[in-house]
Amino acid sequence: MSHSFKFITISGCQFDYLYISEYLELMMKSIGIFFAMIYFFQQSPYKQVGIDKFRTLIEANHVLIDVRTYEEYKEGHIEGAINIDVKDSSFIDNLSELDKNKTYLIYCRSGKRSQKAGSIMMKNDFEEIYDLKGGYLGWTKTNN
Repeated sequence: MSHSFKFITISGCQFDYLYISEYLELMMKSIGIFFAMIYFFQQSPYKQVGIDKFRTLIEANHVLIDVRTYEEYKEGHIEGAINIDVKDSSFIDNLSELDKNKTYLIYCRSGKRSQKAGSIMMKNDFEEIYDLKGGYLGWTKTNN
């Protein structure tokens, strides 16, 4: 039994049609995986936002959490914020008392601790977390 090969000519070169079709199929699967990854990462529950967006979210009455120490919180905080110190050993226990289905707005002094808090919250299945870029320092510069 003989097998007949189909060839396609591209720029004067002949290629096995079967090879080309397998290559194209692999490329299409790769492109699909690429776009699926983009979609997944855009759907992350954790998002960093600027001051204007953060202010809009505060006005929508979402839960506002200051993740700095209590001493820092006492020195000044965004009105309406509750204090849950991310460095405190009871941070995860305190999170367990919160409704994971609500929207949370988090901030710290400059943004590093709130990123850590956001990561912990994501690992604990919180659905929507917004982190203030620039933290409380950026907030006070804009709002004074």
